[in-house]
This record gives sequence, C-alpha cells and structure tokens, in this order.
Amino acid sequence: ETDEVETDEVETAEVEIDEVEADEVEADEVETDEAETDEVEADEVEIDEVESAEVETDEVEADEVETAEVETDEAEMDEAASAYDFDLEVDDELLEIFSEEASEIFDRAEHSMAELEDNPDQISIVQALQRDLHTLKGGARMAGLSQIGDLSHQLESLLETIAAKQVDVNAQQFQVISTTMDQIHDMVAADDFGQLTAIDKATESIEKLLSSEGEEIKEQSELDQTFFDPLTRIEDDSEQQLVIDSDTSDSPQRAAKKSNILSGGQIKVNSELLDKLVNFAGEVSIYRSRMEQQSVELKLNIDELENTVERVRRQLRDLEHETEAQIISNYQLQDEELEEDFDPLELDQFSTIQQLSRSLSESVSDLTNIQNYLKESVRSSETLLIQQSRVNTELQEGLMETRLVTFNSLVPRLRRVLRTASQELGKNAKLIIHGSEGEMDKTVLEGIQAPLEHMIRNAVVHGLELDREVVNKPAQGEIEIDISREATEVVITVKDDGAGIDVEAVRAKAISRGLIEGTESYSDNDIAQLITHSGLSAADTVTKLAGRGVGMDVVNNEIKRLGGSLEISSTKGQGTLFTIRLPYTLALTQALIVQVADHRYAIPASGVEGLVRMTVDEFKRRLEDNDLTYDYAGEPYHIQELNKLLNVDSDIMAEGDLVPLVMIKSGDQGVALRVDQTFGGREIVVKSVGIQVASVPGIFGATILGDGAVVLILDIIPMHRDYMQKMERLKAEGIAIQETQEEETAITIMVVDDSITMRRAGERILTRNDFEVMTAKDGLDALNKLQEQVPDLMLLDIEMPRMDGYELATTMKQSDKFKNIPIIMITSRTGQKHKDRAKAIGVDRYLGKPYQELELLENIEELLNLEDV
Repeated sequence: ETDEVETDEVETAEVEIDEVEADEVEADEVETDEAETDEVEADEVEIDEVESAEVETDEVEADEVETAEVETDEAEMDEAASAYDFDLEVDDELLEIFSEEASEIFDRAEHSMAELEDNPDQISIVQALQRDLHTLKGGARMAGLSQIGDLSHQLESLLETIAAKQVDVNAQQFQVISTTMDQIHDMVAADDFGQLTAIDKATESIEKLLSSEGEEIKEQSELDQTFFDPLTRIEDDSEQQLVIDSDTSDSPQRAAKKSNILSGGQIKVNSELLDKLVNFAGEVSIYRSRMEQQSVELKLNIDELENTVERVRRQLRDLEHETEAQIISNYQLQDEELEEDFDPLELDQFSTIQQLSRSLSESVSDLTNIQNYLKESVRSSETLLIQQSRVNTELQEGLMETRLVTFNSLVPRLRRVLRTASQELGKNAKLIIHGSEGEMDKTVLEGIQAPLEHMIRNAVVHGLELDREVVNKPAQGEIEIDISREATEVVITVKDDGAGIDVEAVRAKAISRGLIEGTESYSDNDIAQLITHSGLSAADTVTKLAGRGVGMDVVNNEIKRLGGSLEISSTKGQGTLFTIRLPYTLALTQALIVQVADHRYAIPASGVEGLVRMTVDEFKRRLEDNDLTYDYAGEPYHIQELNKLLNVDSDIMAEGDLVPLVMIKSGDQGVALRVDQTFGGREIVVKSVGIQVASVPGIFGATILGDGAVVLILDIIPMHRDYMQKMERLKAEGIAIQETQEEETAITIMVVDDSITMRRAGERILTRNDFEVMTAKDGLDALNKLQEQVPDLMLLDIEMPRMDGYELATTMKQSDKFKNIPIIMITSRTGQKHKDRAKAIGVDRYLGKPYQELELLENIEELLNLEDV
C-alpha cells in the first residue's frame, strides 16, 4: 500500500495516490488503483527520471516497470530541450526564408514608423504595421519560433485596438511600439532567433496599454479570423494526423515556398559573383578596344599597301617603256647583222627581261587583289566589332544596374541606430531623409554605412542638447540627411540642429598635441576639420557611444578608401554640417581622353559640358590679367590648367594656334580646363588603384586603353577644389605665389615621304631626340596638314604621287604663311641638276638616301639654331 508519493516539480503540487483517477506520465495514460481502485493495468510504465523518491508498491500488476534516479523532472527536460535544441526541431530552409521575409518586413515597418511619427492620426499607417506584424507572426510560427510569434501577436493586438478606436497614436503608445519592434528585430537577428530572450517586460508594457483602453490580448487577432492563414489549417488538424504526416508534410510546404520565390522572378545571387561578372565584362571591353585599335592600324597599313602597289605599278610601266626603248636602240645599232623581216622585240636576247616585266605586272595585279580582299575583311571586322560593342555595352549596363542599390535600403538601419542612441542618452531625436530613392553602387553604399552610423551617433552624443528648451529649441532634435547626385559624384550631407562643434575646445587640444601652432590664425571650419585626426575629440567625457576621438578618423579614412572626400562646417548654437562626396559607380563610365606633358589621362564624360578652343594670345592675356572667369552657355567657368593641378611641367601647346579647353561642371562649380591635346571620348572600365593613390584628391581610378597604356581617371572638380584651398592656405600664411611661364615649346618636324618605311624611320629618329613629329604621304596630304598645324621644320622627299617634293616646296615658298619653314630635302636623286633645282626653289639643305642620323641632327640644329640636340 502506498499512502503518499511525493514527486518534485510535476505541476508543482503534492499528489496523494490514495485516490487518483488519471495521471499522465510521459503522455501515456497509466491508471493506478490503490486501496479504493479495482485493478491497475499498465503495459509499459517507463520512469526515466525521479529525484530521490522511493515508491513502494504492494499490488501493481505491470509487465515492465523501470525506475531510475535523475536530477530534473520531465517538465524541465522538455523546456530545456525546446530552448537549447530548438534548431533540431525546425527546418533550416524555413529559417532562411523567414529571415529574408523578416528583413523586408522590418524595412517596410521602419518607413511606416517614420511616417507614423510625423502623422500620428493616420490610421492607414497603423493598419499597414498591423498587416506586417501579422505576416511576421505567421512566418515565425511556421518556422517554429514561438517567442517571436507570441510577441508579434501581442503587438498586433495593440495596433488592432488603436485602429479600431480610430484615435491618434500618443507618445507612450509610439514608444512601446518602437521599442517592441526593435526587440523583435534583435530577436530575429540573434543566433537563437530569440528563443532564449525574455519577453515578459514587453508583454507587460503592451498589456498595461491595452488595459488602460479596456482591452486585453486576444487569442486570435482580427486578421487571423478574416484572412486565410495556413497556420490555422495546420493547428486544426488532429495530433495523430500531424504525427503521421510529419515526414511528408514538410516537403510540399518547402516546395510551395520555393515556388513562390521563383515565381516572383527573383534569384538570390552572391554579390561576389556579381562583382566578378562586372569585372569580366570590363575586361572584355578592354580587349575589344584593343582589337579596335589593331583594326585601325591594319586599315592604315592596307592604305599604305595600296599606295605602294600603285607606286610599283607606275615603276613597272616606266620599266617597260625603258626596256622597249633599249631594244629599239640596240636594234638600230645591230641593224646590218639582223634579218630584215625579224621584229626586234622577238629576239631571244630580250625575251627574258620581257618575261620578268610581265611577271612583275601580274604580281602587282595579284597584290591588288589581295589588298582588296584585306579591305573587305577589315570592313567586315569593323562591322562585327561595332555589333559586339553594342551588345557588350548592353551587357555592362545590365550588370551595372544589378549593382545599383537605392539608399532606402540603408534607412531602416540608420533609424534604429538613432533610436537606440537617443534612448540610451535620454534624448528626443528625429531622422529626416531627402532623396533616399537615389541609387548608388552597392560597394559604395556598403562602405558608407558605418561612417553614416557613426556620424548619427556623434550628432546625438555631441550635437543635440540634453535640455533643448533652455536654448529655445524644439524638444525634439532633428538630424537631416540629404542625398543628391552631381555629375560623377553622389553628395550626402548630414546636418543636425544641435550646439555645433566646440571650436575652442578642439583648437586647445590641437595646440596641445602639436597639430597647429598657437600663433597661427585658422577659420572655424579649418578647426572643425581637425576632428578627423586620430585621438582628437571635442567631448569632455568618454562614453561607450563616443568620445575617444578615433571615430571621425576612421570615418574619414573609409570615405577616402571609397575615393570620396569629407568636408565639415559648424556654426555654434545652430549645428554641424558634414558633406560627403563619393563616386557614383566604381565599374564603368564614358570618358574623354586628354594629354598633358607626355602623359594621357581620362576625364569622366558625365561631367563634361563641352569643348571649346581659345587662341593662344587670348589665353595668355587672361592668365596675365588674372581674368580667369570664362562664360560658357550662360554659366561661369573658372579657367584652370591641368598641369598645375598635377604639378607637372607643361608649356602651352596649341592645336593650330588654338588652345583646347574642356568645360567641366559639377553642382555649382565649373572649370574650363586647359589641356595640351584631346583624343575624343571612349568607354572605359574603372579599375581600383588602391588606398595609397585613391586617397589623393581627384583620382577616380585607372583604366587600360586600346593600345595597352594605363592611364589615371581624374575627377577634376575635387582636384580643382583641393588646389584652390591649398592656394588660399598659402596666401593666408603670407607665402607669395609666383608663376613663371617658360617660353620653350616643343619643336615639331613634318616628315613628307611616300614610303612608309622612310616615314617611320624618320619618325623614330626624331621622337628619340624629343621632337614632335607630323607625317604626310605626299605633297597634297602635307598641304592639308599644314592648315591644321605649322611645323618648325620639314623633311621632304622628291618623288611622290599627286604632288612631288619640288611642287610642294615651290608652293610653300610662294605662301606668306609657310615660306619661312626650313626644308631639308632627302632623296635618292643625288645628281647635281637635282640639287641645283632644289636650291633655286629655296630648299635649305639637301641630303641623299641613305642618310646618317648624326648628319640629319646636325642640319636640324643649324637650321633651328638649337644649342643641343
């Protein structure tokens, strides 16, 4: 007989087993009949865990009764298993799908919360939040996350009550809603999905609000009863059916979830793979541009082949005429020795030279056919390259669009950062964002996230006053972010209406650390810029949010790593303004290729407004008179020289007595940039140049041109801005800026010869000796090029098609514009009569082919009065 059996923590009560009609042990029904019961029949009673309890049974008829001693009872075991091993009971795929869905819901909810804060009387916003929470609750319960599901249901009940009563959301209700939303977000982001997170405090706050409205948390919300919920169908099924189908029900559910995602036309792609694809598309563009360059060179060579074939044909014709004349002359001398009826052209002694002449004529005809075939092939290749270029451009644009992300995706996180910092410090702040629909490169957006978060925390900690009524400001502080695009830049401004930077405190710390001299005078904005130095902070105290003086240093370095810049301006008592300028994209752009000194550079075409040419005299006059404002299309542009921005030596070089100016505009700043030469626009692939080069203001990146040359991509406006600031600093320090204009200019020599070999040989010699070289294939070609640029000296051949050297020299000497150009005639005609004719025309020097390089350079030195060549 058993009078009493005491069990530890089984429904936390003592059970007397004198009269027990039913007791559940491990969900098996075991009926015990003791004293007043007839009979106890139990097939298998397994008692795994009984803590220090002795059970004596006199008459128990059972097949198997197993007793054991354990430390915890079954209820505690079940609770621990469900808490710590929840991941064994849920579907990993469902968890992944739920995480993605929850992320989208939180993004929408954050925007709704911001609207609700501005418009607390809009019931439609409350209803939108209610629907989002209902969706989140259903997904959480489907994934087996009961804690998230329960807390979402409680908050949904609060929103349902507010919507039903058609009342404004008061400050207390908004605080509870935002705090609970943040807690749910943290639970979703946690490793255990909030299964170990206590929700009692949040539940108590919600119940308190509901009870004040005469309501309570309902078992089912209105949306549960109105809309179809697959969770209801599952819960209504019998336990037996659920157990039997547990192995098969998951698969159709997962398949349905997958099909919904695929039917939406969305595919999740790893961003690293996308970056690789963009890079490969860029490499294809580089190879295509190199192929285009090779195609152009091949076309030029075919044109040279055509000229050569024509020259050989002309020479063969002359050879045939000369041969016939020689045959007839010899026939007349040998007339008496030959038979009278024998044609001199039929003599055996002349047949060989005739055959060779005719064979050469046939070979020339074959060359002509090959040349025509090559022309057709090049034309077809150009057509294919154009088609490939169009397809490749579309491919790159499509890939680029996949990399562009709206700033909206970052807004929810920024709002949460502001809300968390405000609550910790007991301040009331609001985030206002303009232009958040603007797009920027994914890499840029990811890189700017941490700097923006830190600036928002800084604004709350250092900027906004704790008691704003004392300074006659609204109780709620405002932090305003504005996103806009200017040419190749994305401009992000972060502004607060707080107390501003304590300039005097920063100045004192900077002087104590030796960053500035105490005797020097700096503007407030210059001092504000010093907070980007490591360890320099305006804060008096150090908190876990800010005050150590390393944050803005990291922010500045991160922005520089992205190829951007940071400007800081502050007004005491009114707030601080941070201006961040970032490149719009880091992959592909159209650019204008320019040259200064001996180097080429690329300027992004999105900022180029036009190209004008100014006379050399006017340009020099403007520099001397300091008249640096040029009006273009009704807008003012500041005249600037690229060689000054790059700090390289370069003289003013004119293309036909005209100086090229590239008109560049970004925002309200315009620059008329003087360059040495322009090469037209082309599509380029932006390559990373590393932190060392990217930190230099104005270096946008680098690219590879069609000829394999690596050129830097310049962002002129930031470069000009930095240059002007440097000039102002030097001026403020009293350092005189003296610019000297060197009169030396590069010497240009034109080589005129119908032989491509002679042209290239002459060009190679002259280039090696630092001369600029122009080439022309005959007299007419030379005259056309003389209209564009006048050389300092000309190397001239005599025998050329269309217009020979004598005709060209005569024409030049009769022209007032060209008569003073020295001419060195280089030809294989070295007879005295040819020299005399050249001298009579006015040719300065006469050299025979082949000539010696030293001899040519000595003649050039004498004619141009050069000190050293």
